[in-house]
Amino acid sequence: MPHDKPAHGVKAIRLALSEDERTLLADELGSWETRLVRRIQETPAGEAVPFTWQELNVLTMHVALESLLSSEKAAARGLRRLYRRLAATLARRGTKTISPLEGARAALRAGVRLSEQERESLVRVTHLSPPLRQRLAEVPAGTQFLPLTPAQLAQVQRAIEKALPRTASPHRKRLQDVLERIVSIH
Repeated sequence: MPHDKPAHGVKAIRLALSEDERTLLADELGSWETRLVRRIQETPAGEAVPFTWQELNVLTMHVALESLLSSEKAAARGLRRLYRRLAATLARRGTKTISPLEGARAALRAGVRLSEQERESLVRVTHLSPPLRQRLAEVPAGTQFLPLTPAQLAQVQRAIEKALPRTASPHRKRLQDVLERIVSIH
């Protein structure tokens, strides 16, 4: 039996994987999802591997990302083929899947929780790029989580660090809170 199977009482799906697919997953995803890769490797050949729907969804996202990042054409092709198969399995359950490019974008995005006052302080007292400043200004009221790429987060962090010495309260306190959250993400 696999070492780390889904918890008792959790609905699992069993997915048959060829030896090539198992090797591909171990080689390409080993550093991402070690627990799932270990389970795949420990399941005897010819036997279906148990996954929860959530694990299958996470695996699908990582396969999508790796299919774009892989430098080997054969591996990228195999990952795209496996992605289509995993996405079809999820679609039969009614789970919406995303394209590999959307999966990569989702995996590369981070975000930060910002109150309306914190967004206002960022727009007023920092020197952000015009597109990022406009994006912050146009966020609908009530939105608290703002998805940003790692580069955008770094840009916001640099802008806050530059603005803090010359900023007065209450903007200073708000910017310090945002800076703490950004530093904790990195």
